[in-house]
Amino acid sequence: MHGLAIDAKGRLLAGSVVGYSMWEVDRQTGAAKVMIPAPEGHADDIAVGPNGELDWTNYLMGMLRYRANDSAPLQVLAKDLPGLNSVDFDRKNGKLYASQVFLGDALWEIDVAGVEPPRLIVKDMGGLNGFEVGPDGMIYGPLWFKGQVVKIDPANGAITVINSEFKVPAAANLDGKGNLWVVDTRTGELSKVELASGRKTVVKQLKTALDNLAIAPDGTIYVSNMAHNSIEAYSPAAGKLTRIDLDTGAKTEIANGLAMPEGVAQTP
Repeated sequence: MHGLAIDAKGRLLAGSVVGYSMWEVDRQTGAAKVMIPAPEGHADDIAVGPNGELDWTNYLMGMLRYRANDSAPLQVLAKDLPGLNSVDFDRKNGKLYASQVFLGDALWEIDVAGVEPPRLIVKDMGGLNGFEVGPDGMIYGPLWFKGQVVKIDPANGAITVINSEFKVPAAANLDGKGNLWVVDTRTGELSKVELASGRKTVVKQLKTALDNLAIAPDGTIYVSNMAHNSIEAYSPAAGKLTRIDLDTGAKTEIANGLAMPEGVAQTP
């Protein structure tokens, strides 16, 4: 499990790089089904647009895919961008941004019409991973290799550091209350950063290898773990953490199974 998003219908969408598919997960029951199959559904991050459109990054293929609605055909908005990692819309004007991480290090503006080539905003940032565009049009996200949470002006690429107290921050989302929620993949911490002061508060200790998060309209924070192949839900109001037991209808559940088996050997 990698990228997470909540769409206009309230569905929890979960992307998988290794599984090359995008899943739809029922937040109450954990029932999970493939929404976009392999290879097109290969998704490291997922973004929902202002009109319900969907974008996701084909990390290993270096493509950005798009679907206007559930019944619309799939389109490729950008390609030849290896390591295309995170993506999000500016919900006020519909602009679309995507970043390269690990196989590249750059932030791009992507033409939603798929006509104009991607516009380079800034490069060599330090690995802008799971980011979000705020209501002010600024891009808020973590720099994986610098341990920082930053704000980036998409007009000129200017970077403002908000907090530098992380080990390996993987994703950051705004809660609409002046806070940025951040997951640290190395420490397993879910933290809250006040935008006004930059003050960081560790709210919940989770397992390491956290990858992404999504905040639902009711404030619930969904967190994915790429090593344990799981999704957990945290309620800031109740201070309660629950694991979503993903059920595909098979005999075994996804969570806590083998995330990425590479080989099998038999002992004597």
